[in-house]
Amino acid sequence: MKVDFSRLGGPVGDNYRSFIDEIVMFTRKRAPLIGVKSWKHVHEVVEESIASDILARWDIEDNDHSRRIIWDIAKERYKGWRSTFSATAKAYNSYHQRMLHKPKELDIVEWHYMLKYFTTAKFQAKSIQNSGIRAQQRTRHLSGSKPYAQRSYEKRPRNW
Repeated sequence: MKVDFSRLGGPVGDNYRSFIDEIVMFTRKRAPLIGVKSWKHVHEVVEESIASDILARWDIEDNDHSRRIIWDIAKERYKGWRSTFSATAKAYNSYHQRMLHKPKELDIVEWHYMLKYFTTAKFQAKSIQNSGIRAQQRTRHLSGSKPYAQRSYEKRPRNW
């Protein structure tokens, strides 16, 4: 399939959503949760594996720029995926309750590791800091989940 990129680097076009969904699928299959505190700790082999699979399935150039775009999307979606686990953990007061409400896509060992990580002092301090920063934001993203670049792409006149 074909996907285009905006001048800022984000995917645009009729297939942009499918492109992102496939990156998410490969990221969730390949990127480990245990032993990884953030995307920068994901092994290079995993990043290469994700990029190679996407490049093989999509009609885009195989170069450093394309790989960086794929990795940037994977990084953001990996961060978002982990944040949903944090929100799930935060919704319950005890370890027992959290274990009872384990996300379906995780096995018990992964969920236990994530719960241990979310209760570390370092994670808690960063979480409080980020909550404060988010509360100070004046303008929120009001256009839903669709990126600005895609909205701009859709408004362009099409030459049929």
